[in-house]
Amino acid sequence: MKVWALARHTRILPIRKVHYYGAFKNGFFTRKPFNFETFNDRIIQFYNEHPRESSEKIAQETVIDLIRGGRELQRLQSRASNPHKALSAGDLGNFLELNFARSSGDIEEQMTEFLLKYSTVLKHRAVIHAYLSIAPQPVDSGTMIRLVADYFHSAESERHASWAVQHCMNLLLSNKDYYNAFHLIDTTYASPRYLAPVRRQVLSRVFGLSFLGGLATVSAAAMLPLAPASFWLIIYLAHPLAVYYLILKSRLVREVGRLSWRKHTSAVYQICHGREIMLVNKIITHFEEHNDTTIRNFHQSGVRKHSDLNTFTTNDYVIELPGATSAERYYGPHSNTHAAVAKFQKRFRHEIQKRRMAVNELDEELMFLEFWLTHGENFEWVEPDQDPAEIIRLNV
Repeated sequence: MKVWALARHTRILPIRKVHYYGAFKNGFFTRKPFNFETFNDRIIQFYNEHPRESSEKIAQETVIDLIRGGRELQRLQSRASNPHKALSAGDLGNFLELNFARSSGDIEEQMTEFLLKYSTVLKHRAVIHAYLSIAPQPVDSGTMIRLVADYFHSAESERHASWAVQHCMNLLLSNKDYYNAFHLIDTTYASPRYLAPVRRQVLSRVFGLSFLGGLATVSAAAMLPLAPASFWLIIYLAHPLAVYYLILKSRLVREVGRLSWRKHTSAVYQICHGREIMLVNKIITHFEEHNDTTIRNFHQSGVRKHSDLNTFTTNDYVIELPGATSAERYYGPHSNTHAAVAKFQKRFRHEIQKRRMAVNELDEELMFLEFWLTHGENFEWVEPDQDPAEIIRLNV
């Protein structure tokens, strides 16, 4: 009776649902049981409990856990689809009732949809680092560039933004995806969103220092009236030119590797596009080294594996570009030294010209041309295993 009375007068507090957006950081998406079905169900549950407006409160650890889980499923799907890498009994025991029907592209699309829905989380360096670094690498170049561009324009520091662009560029070049490599530049360092504030910053510094210098010159002329007026006029006019030379010229990137700026390109333009010319030079250099088109690296062609620019692999997928020409069908796997290389050179020529750049001639190329013009006079070919007629010169 006493116990009943105690229970009767005891107030039962209502149970309320508490939303703590960092509560899932210890493995909400990757906790066991972990397979395609549970991963998809947890994403749907997360969508229902966390509206788009709450993206500011979502912990970055939660997003990283989602990326880690998606990448793990992609690895398992790749191993299951490869007959030479069948799952072991231990793997099957750890992932009971695992369904391999979905492809890596579907999982990638699911992760991308999550990141775009809660786009605010892309401002964290750890999130974009996990997306780019956790193996296997992203399979959709267009989506990867979009996410990197969003992070680039919202990064906390320029150093972190530069790291993301460089990492994405390395992934694209490793897949020989030169077209998207240029697209990455256009969406980051060559985008109006980036160039407009940089141009304003450069011009404001120049005009500000010029104004202060002119004001100092006028003040000095007032305090020293004995000097002739022509002297102060010359000083006043020469000061902006000195500022232009010291401030602008000191930050110029006139030449880098294979590229340089065309003549009569303004110093302001060269400063604003300094990072752009470095990335374009990286693309050109990678293309030359990968396809043995320069005299400098031609001696490695005998031991280097020939590559086909129309075929590349991504996460165990062999992707072939459509539209092989008759020359490609004739030359087979070595067509990259003929039609494919010429096609890429034409694209490179267009990209370089529209960015006001020019290709520098290598010393070896100039020597090679002199060798042909003089018919080998006063030259000695010291490596008999090479044939100068087989060397391809980058024609851009």
